[in-house]
Amino acid sequence: MNLPSTSPNVIKLTAASIAVLVGLIVILAYTSAIARADVTIAEDDFEGHAGGSTGHGWLDDWTFVGDAGYSDSNGPHAGASHLKLAGSGASAVRSVDITGESSLRLQMWIKVDEFDDGGARVEVSNDGSAYTTLQSWDDDDDDSLYTFFDFDLSTIGITFTNQLWFRARTLSGDDDDDDEDEEDEGRLFIDNLTLINSSDDPDPIPSTSIPVVIDSQFNDWTDKANLADAFDDHSGSDRRDIAAFYWANNIDEEINFHMLERHTTDGQPYDGSNGQTGPVRYMVHVDTNNNGDFFEGDDRVIVVTYVPTSNSSLVNVKVYHGNSLIKISDSGWNDWGDSRNEGGLRVEFALDWTDLGIQFGGVIRMYAVSFGGLAIFPFIADRVPDGTADIQWSPASVLGPWLLGAASVAGIAIIWFISRRRRLWT
Repeated sequence: MNLPSTSPNVIKLTAASIAVLVGLIVILAYTSAIARADVTIAEDDFEGHAGGSTGHGWLDDWTFVGDAGYSDSNGPHAGASHLKLAGSGASAVRSVDITGESSLRLQMWIKVDEFDDGGARVEVSNDGSAYTTLQSWDDDDDDSLYTFFDFDLSTIGITFTNQLWFRARTLSGDDDDDDEDEEDEGRLFIDNLTLINSSDDPDPIPSTSIPVVIDSQFNDWTDKANLADAFDDHSGSDRRDIAAFYWANNIDEEINFHMLERHTTDGQPYDGSNGQTGPVRYMVHVDTNNNGDFFEGDDRVIVVTYVPTSNSSLVNVKVYHGNSLIKISDSGWNDWGDSRNEGGLRVEFALDWTDLGIQFGGVIRMYAVSFGGLAIFPFIADRVPDGTADIQWSPASVLGPWLLGAASVAGIAIIWFISRRRRLWT
């Protein structure tokens, strides 16, 4: 039986059509994800100190009782300000209209510290009177670190119809405490508070979505990619003993962000007396073409000088070609690190892709060292990773959906063009 022949031109045209269809599906998936994520009912980042009226989507302003309100100190999770409640009996209350909403999730960043007694609560209510506790803390929970919380309000046994009240408060100490003069100085901090309708939301917001800001505040490095290094595996002074090397991107920014942390003098968590006070210099070697050779002209060497001072820091970052100390860029001196009073352990910095000579879709290799002596003839004290290993990373992998969609369109266009040209040539 003779089957009808299939024209090669038709096959090529069909392949191009399939490529276009796949590309459209990819783009629709991205735009659909964006639409599903846009379900915020109310939010507040506590920026601006607008008399309790920060954020949007709320029915009223914050009602503050006791020592409660906005604060620029104590390390906000993001931005310049957060909500602070201090001492016993402080509270902050606000309500929101939820008519027609369902599958409510309440998300926020929370930090508690210095509870010698008493505790703290975050609570919700459907009538502004009877409150249900979402999370509580006492003196065993005050770790002074911001943590992301995601509360599914459909699982707490309350029916919400038209209105929801949110309350944060600090509690008084034990009424039976014989020391009546003891002050309860516990503090509760909240930042980036969001109420969402999660019925179409793909996932709770992960901590890694929080953008990095180079501002000598380090809460935004929580859960970012990093490689830890062992204590006391260095040569020379212990101020060059690296504890961890971090790397990150922000969505749609052609910038690499890094943070380097060194160990305390005893390898234990910083307790106010075991910090580092001396300066340290680091190098980050970047193999921009991912061929395993870090010393070619297109590769880069980043030299970081970090000097902690009493209440701030001095940080300078220079970028050089990999095969010479011909300088490409110089950041000048900036306050991008811990002060001595903060332990003198961490320094952060950012590198523009133009200075690094990398592009969208590229894969790089890198490693970091601490060193003494001159940059041109360095004495290597510590290395991350140890030995001769390196870190392989594709900075483009976290770029936003619109940029990825544009790349898909470009790929589709190329496939279509090639298929069409081949069809015409045939």
